[in-house]
Amino acid sequence: TEHRTKAITVELILQTTAKYFKIKPEDMRSQKRTALITYPRQIAMYLCRELTDATFEQIGKEFGNRHYSTVIHAATEIAERVKTNKATQKEIKEITESVRKM
Repeated sequence: TEHRTKAITVELILQTTAKYFKIKPEDMRSQKRTALITYPRQIAMYLCRELTDATFEQIGKEFGNRHYSTVIHAATEIAERVKTNKATQKEIKEITESVRKM
């Protein structure tokens, strides 16, 4: 029995991913490019593609007006990592579960 009232949105994924990586949602939207921020941002962008029907353009907008090609790059990058990296697989799984529980 699913009691889901909230749809999965880009915003929800952004918030949940930020919380998971213990960074501020504003950091995800900022122009910061430190690995501490870049990796969670890419994960969140990837999950937005997987879990919502938002376009690359829409996702880019939510993440501090990034170009859609940045989102494509992030999604591709993480999709590749998921194939080989157990830690990434685990993170994706855990964040996805948190998002779905919201």
